[in-house]
Amino acid sequence: MSDDLLPDLIENNDEIPPDPKFNLRDLEDAIIYMISINPFYANLLMQTDLSIWDLKRNKKLRNGAGASVRITKTGRLDIRINPYFFDTLGYKDQALILMHELAHVILGHMTSNRFIDTRQKKVLNVARDLGIHEILTDVKKSERLGNISQTVEGVNKALKKMASEGRLLMQPDESVPQLKNNDTSENYFTTLMKYIPEGEDDEFFGEDDGHDFGEEDTDAAKAAVAQALQKAIANTKNNAGKVPMDAEITLSETMKNKVRWQSVMRRFLGTNIGIDKKTSVNRRNRRNDDITVPGNRKRGNPVIASIVDTSGSMTKEELAQIVAEFVKLEKEGYDIYVIEADTDVKRYYKFIGRKFTGFLGGGGTAYQPAITKAMSYRPDVIMYFGDMDSYDTPADPGVPFLWITTKKQEPPGKFGKVLDISG
Repeated sequence: MSDDLLPDLIENNDEIPPDPKFNLRDLEDAIIYMISINPFYANLLMQTDLSIWDLKRNKKLRNGAGASVRITKTGRLDIRINPYFFDTLGYKDQALILMHELAHVILGHMTSNRFIDTRQKKVLNVARDLGIHEILTDVKKSERLGNISQTVEGVNKALKKMASEGRLLMQPDESVPQLKNNDTSENYFTTLMKYIPEGEDDEFFGEDDGHDFGEEDTDAAKAAVAQALQKAIANTKNNAGKVPMDAEITLSETMKNKVRWQSVMRRFLGTNIGIDKKTSVNRRNRRNDDITVPGNRKRGNPVIASIVDTSGSMTKEELAQIVAEFVKLEKEGYDIYVIEADTDVKRYYKFIGRKFTGFLGGGGTAYQPAITKAMSYRPDVIMYFGDMDSYDTPADPGVPFLWITTKKQEPPGKFGKVLDISG
């Protein structure tokens, strides 16, 4: 958390404060509470070390950080607790702060760092906190934490104030930038980097909050995250629906697809629609690209628009695996509409397993035409199977989207979730 999230707990002087009364045994009620509201987070906490943060001589962090997740030198996940702040909290708020730190692990923040300087690190940390608080909405509802946590609403208010004072990097005829609820951390980061001038950094983003997201040793970070997530998922397997899809995707990415891609795809479908869906409102998963899109489609089977890149980039084995999954999904009651595409849409049809005769081949690849066609089916979700090698940059269609890539390459569109099945 950034240092403007928490109130000043220590008087404004340089004296070393007395030792706080808080110790790790005081977290017992918080952990019990976490088990009751989200067993997966509790299981992940059991795979994470907890330590008291020695902040006697670090006034900035003492006043400005509740907790901080890191990778230790021995390759373990560790959450450092600020005892000065935790000593002032009830057990429910303690649990929420611990869950906030664990969300960094679940959302892949420990293994996907791209910042190259101190400013980028600070802005990215705020963007990630904003994304987390869109998921852990109880933080906003907390009487104690709600007023001190970075939220989309709070940032938008600050942006309006800074714009009125002429302190944003805006064109004269440009509207005041506003962040969207349930958007991605990536989009929050891009907007804040674009409009907040460097001179406003300390006031807006605060000081470094002590997080170590594994940027110094990415291999150690990946190993620590993979081990913790594997055990937490295994220990939660008897709690149907309790494992966040984000955790499985992060594990899949970290372990280079050691998790079966079909399982992660099923989790994506279950999270976003489920076979018992009876609504005409499409909602995105909250980790990435969460936009609520009203729909007028009548109630019925959930609709999957599946785009298959037939440009020759996928092997016969990969295509056969896709067809096998389509057959299973069809039997389970999903309506599957297939769009075969290369540089343009070649064929489109409702998938009926007993009538399927195979995919057609093609040439190069452009993704936007196929996505446009997919939206004509008013789908609950869109899945794009391909190698992510495209001539164009498609626009976000505004529905839950899963890129299933057969090549270690970033998708051409900056939206949706990515599932690497390249092995």
